Amino acid sequence: MPRTLHTVLACPKPDYTARRNGKVLLVWKDVPYWMVVDEDFRAFLDELDGTRTLAEVARSRPAWLAARRGIARAARTLVASGVLRGTTTPPEASAPSATPIENIAINITKRCNLRCGFCYYLPNLAKEAPNELAAEEMIAVIESARPFCSRKASLVLLGGEPLLEPEKVLAVAAFAARRRMTCVLSTNGTLASDDFARGARAARLQVQVSLDGHTAELNDAVRGKGVFERAVRGIRTLAAHKVHTIASLVCHAGNAAFIEDFYALVRSLGADEARFIPLKRIGGGRTGDFAPARMRDLVATAGSLFAAHPEFLRMAGRDCVSILANTCRYSVRRRSCGTGLQTFLLDADGGLYPCLNTNLPEFMIANVRDPAFDFARVWKDAPVLRRVRAQTAASALGGTCAGCAVRAWCLGGCRGEAHSAHGALDRPAPNCADLKAAILEMFWMLADRPGVMKKATFVC
Repeated sequence: MPRTLHTVLACPKPDYTARRNGKVLLVWKDVPYWMVVDEDFRAFLDELDGTRTLAEVARSRPAWLAARRGIARAARTLVASGVLRGTTTPPEASAPSATPIENIAINITKRCNLRCGFCYYLPNLAKEAPNELAAEEMIAVIESARPFCSRKASLVLLGGEPLLEPEKVLAVAAFAARRRMTCVLSTNGTLASDDFARGARAARLQVQVSLDGHTAELNDAVRGKGVFERAVRGIRTLAAHKVHTIASLVCHAGNAAFIEDFYALVRSLGADEARFIPLKRIGGGRTGDFAPARMRDLVATAGSLFAAHPEFLRMAGRDCVSILANTCRYSVRRRSCGTGLQTFLLDADGGLYPCLNTNLPEFMIANVRDPAFDFARVWKDAPVLRRVRAQTAASALGGTCAGCAVRAWCLGGCRGEAHSAHGALDRPAPNCADLKAAILEMFWMLADRPGVMKKATFVC
């Protein structure tokens, strides 16, 4: 018999247990690990109290004895994951994954030709924005950060409306292409011209166009009259020039029921990807008239959509549900959500911030135009970064997060959204209960239909 069968092992009590259709969901929060098993295997795990070998436990029931080799294989997986332990092995959580910079975000300009109701940057938008960073200054910051970046680090260009500065966008994108960095532009699409599309194609720039509904009525309620037609025209222009084009939907209570229609529209326009993300309560979204969509509803909607329309699955990967599925598939202990650790934001005026969602004066790390600015020194030693990293660490989460079974997967939700709601980085996000329900539902979905969600694309 396999060697594992002759090992004395103990199985700690799961931190969360739920039953559905004869199956049992088990979650160990500190390992972290989850699995869905039948009642028989759940009973087998209960017998692993550290006093008997697997073989001895297996002999206690004929069905277990007959399945002993399969049990040994499952046990080896659980030993490797840290769930099952020998009687002399102290409990030990897996080490947090390494934390190089994975994403750099740059606001190309503070100017914008629109005033969308729930824009994260709404309080900072300006009609005139003199003395903004030139492309060369932005490139210098990227270059100084590269020694701290992962091999697959990505670059996201935002605003404001970046296409008010198309030459700057293309200069930064061309640099990223030379450095083999994936570069994504986020735009409202209304200014996407043939000339720009040709430049974007040459620079291998991916372009994400905001489209907050599959009809003018839905989209223009957020973005203004006539914007839908202009954005659709922009998507068609980009697609015609074979630019990798992504249409992005911010889901709120008024449009979340139309994700299938959104995918159908995006496919008909010739775009490569369709992305949907929930509205965050930051910037304009904090006080606006739009209520966020529930994440648990988005999980259910996406699961049904991709099961019924597998042709849409190839367009997924950058949406919030695909990203959640990827997080849940791989139970990896992480230090934090990554703000100020795996990502940073360079604002158009030179301010450096931990991430897009912490673009506030109290979180400014430095200004890159300071004569004494040195990225390496700032990234290692800046007091603001030390404070942000400490307060957003998974170990620092208090309140309901401290004992939550899914803390390792949600990490408390968006820290910027938590600060917007509560004035503190170490408080639970305002959608805490909804996020927990969404994660638990994703566990069930992945166990039941592991191929229903596409592997996520982590860019922005």
